[in-house]
Amino acid sequence: MKKFLFLFLIIFAVAALFFAQTQTAPACPAVQANSISEEIFFCPQDNCSMQLVSRIDSAKKTVLVAIYSFTHDGISDALISAKNRGLEVRVLMEKQQAGSSYSDDEKLLQAGIEVKFMDNPEGIMHNKFTVIDSAFVATGSFNYSKNADEGNNENLVFLNNAEAAKKFEAEFERLWAE
Repeated sequence: MKKFLFLFLIIFAVAALFFAQTQTAPACPAVQANSISEEIFFCPQDNCSMQLVSRIDSAKKTVLVAIYSFTHDGISDALISAKNRGLEVRVLMEKQQAGSSYSDDEKLLQAGIEVKFMDNPEGIMHNKFTVIDSAFVATGSFNYSKNADEGNNENLVFLNNAEAAKKFEAEFERLWAE
């Protein structure tokens, strides 16, 4: 029984250390051709907007956003900064949500960012993903809003995987062409 308890405590300690390491906000890892890694964050405790802004700030070529609701000024400011650094930035939004007085669509448009609005009579555009440099994806339940960041129980998953990014990018381009 003592051996079992000792083994259980060791496993518990290792798991606790692993969990603690996944809760920090590491710098955006360099993307490698065949690398596969993921990071998972939960709002409000992990400050999802800060996690996303740091990845947008590290972008080198492109930032493609497909989002249902977008009212978070910090994220829109990061996209505007990326555009001002010469990156290609495009945003696809649900038309009904973009009609809100709190939506950041006008702010993005005024900054010269291409914004398209989905108006599909068969169903809403409910995607929530960002593709950075054709190699990195941010996705999950997290809408780009202060409520999602600070009040709701949301998740944000980062995939540092070029193959996954290409699939999300293809879906973005398909929706963009509609």
